[in-house]
Amino acid sequence: AYNRATDGPEDWLNDVLFLDYTLFNKGKSALSDTYLGMWLDWDIGEFRDDYIGCDSTRDMWFGYNADNLDSYFSYGYGVSPPAMGATWLNQPLQHHMYWSNDFTVTGNPTLPEHYYNYLASQWKDGLPLTEGGTGYGGTVPTNFAFPGNPVDASPTEWHEANEGNTAGDRKALGSIGPFTMLPLESKCAQ
Repeated sequence: AYNRATDGPEDWLNDVLFLDYTLFNKGKSALSDTYLGMWLDWDIGEFRDDYIGCDSTRDMWFGYNADNLDSYFSYGYGVSPPAMGATWLNQPLQHHMYWSNDFTVTGNPTLPEHYYNYLASQWKDGLPLTEGGTGYGGTVPTNFAFPGNPVDASPTEWHEANEGNTAGDRKALGSIGPFTMLPLESKCAQ
């Protein structure tokens, strides 16, 4: 973990956490259709006014405040709140999914198949994430929720602000897969 107080080009190391995951198949059978994911609950200051997005060309997913004022008693950032991001350093981001902190079909997972579906860019009911709107119920399947640039108001950019989505307590998941793991094989993700 880093928290460097610099004003130079190394500023990107401020408030950085590096994680190194290794998944092992210690069983006697191959694991097919395997996914490895990292779940994040951004909670940027006031947790109920966040949006999420991703940039698949940079293998990155992120959370940001839905407006330019984050106020919630002593927890808010005030004017110009920060954004937060995560990236795979040695794997391509193959899926970016999100859910809201509720118990609808697009909300909190409660069963093992819900977690698996989210890793594969599917909703709890098995329907695929689709382009446009909230990503539920459309016609064009996609693996990446809100890949548009949130500072670009062009109608061709699919991001939460352009869609007029209600801000909320968002959870996000970046995953890799599906892949097969043979017995005694391992997969490293950083």
